[in-house]
Amino acid sequence: ALLTSAGPLDDAAARRAAELIDEAGGRRATVTEAEEHLAAARACLDRVPLADEAKGDLLTLIPYLVDRTG
Repeated sequence: ALLTSAGPLDDAAARRAAELIDEAGGRRATVTEAEEHLAAARACLDRVPLADEAKGDLLTLIPYLVDRTG
């Protein structure tokens, strides 16, 4: 029923969909892939000429991109 819904999911259906994705390992797999991409981004930052402050700002932002839950 979740996949065949014609319109947006209500709050209860969205929560259920998130639970099913989590139970199937989808969330963990997605976070793992995101962490790999962010590690690659960190490596790229090491190879480009950036002001230390700008690089520090970007490195501070990176964990937020994966760890946010809201």
